[in-house]
Amino acid sequence: MLRQAVRGARSFCGRPGALSSCFCGHAPSTPPESPNERLEASVDLLPRPVERMRDAYRNNDLERVFESFDVKAFQGDCSDAEHMLGLLAAACGKGGDADMAKMVLERTKKSFTRVGYVTHASIIMAFCKQGKLKEAVDYLANSVPVHHRTDSMYNTVLAACVAEGNTVEFDRQLAQMRVAGCKETELTWVQKIRKASLVSSIETQMVWQSYVQSVGAAGYPCLSAYVCSLSRCNEGRKAAYALRELVALFPVGRESKEKFKWSRESHIRASFNAVLNCAKKAGDFELFKSVLHEMTEAEIKLDQYTYNMIAGLAFKAGGAKDLQAIVDQMVKSGIIPGGRIYHALLRARQKAGDLEAASRSWKQMMQFGVIPTAHNFNQILEGCIEDCESGAEIYNSMQSAGCRPDRCTFVALFQLVSKYGKKVGGDAMSAAAKKEPGWQMSRNVAHEHWRFAGDILRKWEKDMVEKNNIPHNEASLTALIQAYGRVRLADQAVRVLNEAVSSGGEPPGLNAYNSAIASAAREGKVGVSRKLMKDMQERGVGLSLETYNALLLGCSRQGGLKIMNVMGEIEAAGMKPDRVTYDVLIKMGCTRHQPQYGVKWLREMKRKGFEPSIESLTALISKLLTFGKHDLVSKVFELMDHEQRLHFAHTLSQVDQVE
Repeated sequence: MLRQAVRGARSFCGRPGALSSCFCGHAPSTPPESPNERLEASVDLLPRPVERMRDAYRNNDLERVFESFDVKAFQGDCSDAEHMLGLLAAACGKGGDADMAKMVLERTKKSFTRVGYVTHASIIMAFCKQGKLKEAVDYLANSVPVHHRTDSMYNTVLAACVAEGNTVEFDRQLAQMRVAGCKETELTWVQKIRKASLVSSIETQMVWQSYVQSVGAAGYPCLSAYVCSLSRCNEGRKAAYALRELVALFPVGRESKEKFKWSRESHIRASFNAVLNCAKKAGDFELFKSVLHEMTEAEIKLDQYTYNMIAGLAFKAGGAKDLQAIVDQMVKSGIIPGGRIYHALLRARQKAGDLEAASRSWKQMMQFGVIPTAHNFNQILEGCIEDCESGAEIYNSMQSAGCRPDRCTFVALFQLVSKYGKKVGGDAMSAAAKKEPGWQMSRNVAHEHWRFAGDILRKWEKDMVEKNNIPHNEASLTALIQAYGRVRLADQAVRVLNEAVSSGGEPPGLNAYNSAIASAAREGKVGVSRKLMKDMQERGVGLSLETYNALLLGCSRQGGLKIMNVMGEIEAAGMKPDRVTYDVLIKMGCTRHQPQYGVKWLREMKRKGFEPSIESLTALISKLLTFGKHDLVSKVFELMDHEQRLHFAHTLSQVDQVE
């Protein structure tokens, strides 16, 4: 916005002869021809433009400063030209626009014999705000006359030296300041204290003692800088002691009515925040609580930074309710919670598994006009939605908000498709096991959902690779392959793996291969799975138990002999079957229409101390009911734990009715 407001002033300063024609007493080239135009020109002079610029500058409204620089308005009154250009340069300095400030300087030199110190100071400030310390030092040394150099110019350069941690240049500029005859002010001592904190806490305390001996009575800017410097040196207790002295010497309560109370309060608030941050980093929660209590007692209003620290501690404590209370208190105090607090709140809701509350927090965030970051969008995708349609809606909102998706965004989207595809398949199997109305059609419905999710997945893959030019790493590659496998698109999963191998980028790892093997095996393509296992070994990727478990998914469709061969390979490799292995063996019996073998493997699994998954139990009970083996269903229920029995309570009631 500031750049747009500057255009008029920039074009004016860049126009040859513009300043000389307007400020050197020359009449305008095209005087008003009608009474209406003369009236309009006279109205523009009231109030004087320089007064409008001063008022805007006091209110930190830099945009209005440039808008008030109205060439036509003061063509008839050149007495304020120097002041207006000084204010224009000062606005450039505050906004960090060194190029514009230098342009004002050049045009001023061509039009006036005198360049004010405000213009010089503004150019130095603009350089420092842009991080151009060397340019600021060169300008001060070579372009500013010695009699125009002021303590504020040197203080600006000293502050930039501290910000960059350049202690050598700091000492050099401090010496130059003394040579130029500039007096060391309170703000000079502020920078000296801050510079000392870059060395050590002992150096900071020594500089503080020198300051007190030099001036006699400490001012609040230096005492505030001392508190912040001790906090930066991780001296939380000493900083808290100095903070109490600051509050005692310079109260900001209701009884304090001096003109610059707001400046004092801002310094003291910054000091409180510095000590709180030091206590938080050190894990000194007792100090944090006491300083926060003192801040409230001193009638210092908490700001966004303070609330962010409190929210960070509340998140570590795992309290979503506490975080919500902080958000409510901020709103009550007239402070709009920022993205960091909502980030913590969404994570807390996600950890608690409260998706409904997370959705409410997201909507509240949107209502307050808080601009979400890519991280916020990733968070809502990772744990707060469960279906592809909602994921597509969030993804589109992210693009509309101008947030560029990153790799984490696409990993979250791919994982969302995996969860959705698995849920769809699980619902279809559960409906078949419980003989719910319309369960015969559930498989067809599942295929429709998988087809829909597959179309969205292809689009997201294309957006990641082609539109956003984001290369795959192991996490994104594995997530994409798993997603294709879960929506029954094994060919696409294998394609993604092969493209990653031939691309020359980061080679696929064990997890990516295992996911592709499982995707092919899930559709009964054991030959493809075997070929991928061979490719793994040729590329030096070792086989794991997860690899054999993935292969078992496909062998379960081809008979017990294939299963026994894989089990032999597992034993030969020195591995022991785990829960997933037994789950697959249970499903094998169901696939081969021999559910009694599934019951056998279930007993073996329980004997080894493993608990079967709901998915494998669902498949087993479904087959037993299909073959009318209600006695075996009862035995399966005897092997279940309490939660598993509750899940299949409806099925158990049906068995009881049959018996």
